[in-house]
Amino acid sequence: QKTIDELRAAIDDERQQRAEERKAQLNGLAAIAAERKLNSSDSERRRESEERERRMEEKERERELELERQHRQAEMQQAEALREQVHRYRKFFEECIGAQSGGDAKSIQQGVIKITTHLAQPQVIATSLLPAVDALELCLDVETDDLDSDPGKLLYLLSFGCALFTALHREPALRKELDADLLRDALGELAASGQAASTEGANPVTVLLITLANVCAGLRSDLCAALFEDLDSQLNKCALYDSLLLKPRGGTSNAALADYLVKQSRLVRQLGLPDKASDDIVWSMVRHMDAYFFNVLVDRKSYSAGVGFKIKMALSQLKETISKLDKPLSQQVDQRLGRVVEVANLLSLPKSMVEDEETAHDVFPLLNMQQIRHFVQYFAPDDAAPDPVPPELMRKLQAICAKPENASFTVKAEDTQPVNYATLLSS
Repeated sequence: QKTIDELRAAIDDERQQRAEERKAQLNGLAAIAAERKLNSSDSERRRESEERERRMEEKERERELELERQHRQAEMQQAEALREQVHRYRKFFEECIGAQSGGDAKSIQQGVIKITTHLAQPQVIATSLLPAVDALELCLDVETDDLDSDPGKLLYLLSFGCALFTALHREPALRKELDADLLRDALGELAASGQAASTEGANPVTVLLITLANVCAGLRSDLCAALFEDLDSQLNKCALYDSLLLKPRGGTSNAALADYLVKQSRLVRQLGLPDKASDDIVWSMVRHMDAYFFNVLVDRKSYSAGVGFKIKMALSQLKETISKLDKPLSQQVDQRLGRVVEVANLLSLPKSMVEDEETAHDVFPLLNMQQIRHFVQYFAPDDAAPDPVPPELMRKLQAICAKPENASFTVKAEDTQPVNYATLLSS
């Protein structure tokens, strides 16, 4: 009986142990299920959070795209409004300038008054001056080809631009807004380099005047180029050209050249350009003549005292012909054909005057030693000066010309020195 009780107790213990093990297993499974459920819930929450973030990012991108689209649209509208403003101003300025049909000093004055009166309005100064600057530049700063290099049209535009600069610079409403120091610096830059001055950092009124000065400088260069092109066709047909080459063609005279110079001089002065500006253009033409004739002489490589006397006589005849038509112009020609005159003097005077560099510069200030050496080297005796050039003199000139500072030789026939019309007008 005792054995049976022990067996039953052992069986009961084993059953209890198995029951506890099953319970532990069930509890473990329940814990695993709970953990899985918890993990599943966390994953769901993460997915929901990620979905919310994704939707928020999409909405943010949509908002950014919409803002960008609105910004581009606003820029396009502003650009279109600006183009429309520039277009309206351009039509207004073209009517005031009237360059297509030409004009005289009176029409320039009337157009300048209209433009100045409009631009001096407070509302224009505050809101729309920069579009006006763009339109004005388009009206005045034309390509030379568009005008077929017509000196008359270029001169009209230049005269209008200079007159407009003067009127705007003097207008009290504009002067109150003008940055005078910045304008002065910009004009100095233009005068020194011949390149367009910068408008960086300038207010609208100052931008207007700097731009106008740049346009005037460009028109001046285009005008001189057109005048020089016409002038060249006259220079190689005159008696002075024949005298320089010693190739008489017969029937040539200085009358056509004199008529052309007088005509162009009067044309330059009749549209109301300030004296300094009109004098500069006429002087540029005469300087061009001087450079042109000088280079003709350089190319000859055959000189004598007789050639010098013939050059002086031809120059005298040209000045006399011009003097009969326009005495002030004749005086300008006399003052500014300096290189050709100095070459004529060099050929007709004793060559011993140039053996000393300092003396040579005093007597012939427009000629450098390289140029003097050239004319002396190719000098040949004649009846007027029968003595040849001493070899010792040539050796001295060769030594002097070996210096780097005496390296220049020919002269640029275009000779367009940078000129700042705004400085001339406002000085």
